[in-house]
Amino acid sequence: MTNADRLYTMYRDTLSEVDRVAGGGLLDGTALPDDALMLDPIARRMLVKAIFALMEAVAHTLKSEAVLDFPDALSAAEQALCSDQEYRLTDGGEVQLRSARIPTIANIRFAFAISAKASGARFTLEVAADGWQRLLRAIKVRDRLTHPKLPSDLVVRDSEVTDATLALAWFQQQLFVLLDQTNQVLRERTAAIKAEQALAASRPPVHNS
Repeated sequence: MTNADRLYTMYRDTLSEVDRVAGGGLLDGTALPDDALMLDPIARRMLVKAIFALMEAVAHTLKSEAVLDFPDALSAAEQALCSDQEYRLTDGGEVQLRSARIPTIANIRFAFAISAKASGARFTLEVAADGWQRLLRAIKVRDRLTHPKLPSDLVVRDSEVTDATLALAWFQQQLFVLLDQTNQVLRERTAAIKAEQALAASRPPVHNS
């Protein structure tokens, strides 16, 4: 299984989890943002958490692919962060790798950026889009659900459900654009290699006297 296949399989599996929580319709494209408003309070909480689990899984896979497929395109620090590690100096003056604590939003931006850089894709995450703003609001809801301090913290309002579902739609669209541009770069490189090979094969052999 190729890295691209692993990404697709992971994406479909995690999307299936979100689809089950949302009551179906995401996988076949029939779900509407307002459909999620029919969910009960427990399902709403599960939906928000499942959406971010999907995003974090995709981000992790994008980083892993970048290191496996294009290690020479990345610096040592970038490769470390792709593995959720970072460099630090010990008191003894030695360089040490340790686990990196990367906030979810920063991790998503980094994953898309490093995937584009590694593959050479001309992609920039659309952070000026409405979906990005919804994502920023939805992550606060996820954090509030994860660490509630009051009973009201567990209530997911209609506007928050809409933010989460539309943030997921934006995330999916950005992922598809990235993958399409990455595939285009790979097709161009493959075509160039084949052209070089054909040119080399057409040249007459050189005979040493």
